[in-house]
Amino acid sequence: MAATFAAPAQAAPPANAQQAQDACIDYLLQTIRAMPEGTYLEAQPDPGRPTSPGGVLPTGTGSAIFPRAEYYSISYKVLGDPSPSLLDDTESAWNTIGWAPNRKPPYPNGVVASQAYPADGYLLNTTFAAVVTMSCETNQTFSGGGPAAAPAPWTLVQ
Repeated sequence: MAATFAAPAQAAPPANAQQAQDACIDYLLQTIRAMPEGTYLEAQPDPGRPTSPGGVLPTGTGSAIFPRAEYYSISYKVLGDPSPSLLDDTESAWNTIGWAPNRKPPYPNGVVASQAYPADGYLLNTTFAAVVTMSCETNQTFSGGGPAAAPAPWTLVQ
């Protein structure tokens, strides 16, 4: 069964967890659809999130009147051989879509990463190491305490 997303990706910054999840999944799908044929993503196992590959990250403290602010984050691994060209393919896809990539200097452990900001409130990351990961997160908080997002898909396919 194909997943249906409720909010358009242009809804930024997010107002709640579901909107953040819908936008992140849409941004990741736009990315892999602009990449070479056969590119797909599979959720990273996360013991803290056994029912969904993404979720909210609460910040600080809150109350019934002022719920604590939350961020949303979701991460997938790119399946297949972690070819160095994969980072170039991702950046090329982002350029094609109109999102300027920003390659980070290599980390001391050799990991290379690139980022793009598809819309206000969101950040895409691709990290090249032994496993290549693609993730999306909100970089602006939204009011917490709302309904939880529906479970995110475990696989994203072109």
